[in-house]
Amino acid sequence: MLIAYDSLLGNAVKFTEEGYILVKSHAEELPRNVNGRVFKIIVTVQDTVCQPFYLANLKGIGISQDKFELLFRAFSQIDNSNKRNYGGTGLGLAICEKLVQLMGGKIWVESEAGKGTKFHFSMVLNIAGDRAEAAPIPNLAQTVPLERRNCLLIEHSEIVRNLLARDIKAVGLHEEAVSNQDDAKSLVALKPFSVAIIDMSIPGSSAFVKELAEKCPDTRVITTSNLGNVADISTTNVVNTLIKPIRRWRLLKTLEKALSSTPMLSPAEEEFLVDRQLGSPKENERQALASLGFRHPLRILVFTSSEVANMLARGR
Repeated sequence: MLIAYDSLLGNAVKFTEEGYILVKSHAEELPRNVNGRVFKIIVTVQDTVCQPFYLANLKGIGISQDKFELLFRAFSQIDNSNKRNYGGTGLGLAICEKLVQLMGGKIWVESEAGKGTKFHFSMVLNIAGDRAEAAPIPNLAQTVPLERRNCLLIEHSEIVRNLLARDIKAVGLHEEAVSNQDDAKSLVALKPFSVAIIDMSIPGSSAFVKELAEKCPDTRVITTSNLGNVADISTTNVVNTLIKPIRRWRLLKTLEKALSSTPMLSPAEEEFLVDRQLGSPKENERQALASLGFRHPLRILVFTSSEVANMLARGR
């Protein structure tokens, strides 16, 4: 499954010059068999995903329908220019098709020339034995009173905004999500907010945070930034900065801290949250880099003949 996923994701990265890559997955439980519970896993990888409010005219590579039959043929390329521009042997999708078929699934494509491509694959998998159900999303109401607690979310990316809004709702907060400060100001004028999550990559965010501190001193602020682009905000209402991509547990712990009268984080957890009160942007960035392996645990294989590259990979 990982081989198929990695191959499709690699193609999506290769052929996405602008916009986003969207990956979706879901599971359908099938009747049990002698080996236990059975699930059908369906994964979708879509390249060149546009956001209508500022990428309406985005163009992708795409594939015309008359070329679909070439996609899964070994050593074939849809267009010789693709091989010159993007490389590749023409084996990746052929291997993916064989793998998913061996796992009781199939692979198929939706595409239109000039508009990007969406690949889907399915697999049928067994879960051996009885395994414990996944832990439910913690409800902040168990540790923090949430009655009439509103959360303002300002995030320019529609994809990130929807994901964060889902997690905020799931923990029991009343969420209002917008993409710009003008809409946020209108909401602030209508109702009080206990916490605001603000995307600092939006122009004017720093001024808005300071304005919010003056007009709504009781609103706690959580800022979000990209690694290497942490804004310097020195206002007392800023609780933490979250570095994207934001993991659910970090969001929940930061919300818990923002909404609690006393810190609810252990010293170890506190260390891995980039607290705006700890120092300058460069210091905060160093903390974020130091905790990168903890926040995004990865096993990386580096294969190179360069001793210098090996030394860099080992961090020395």
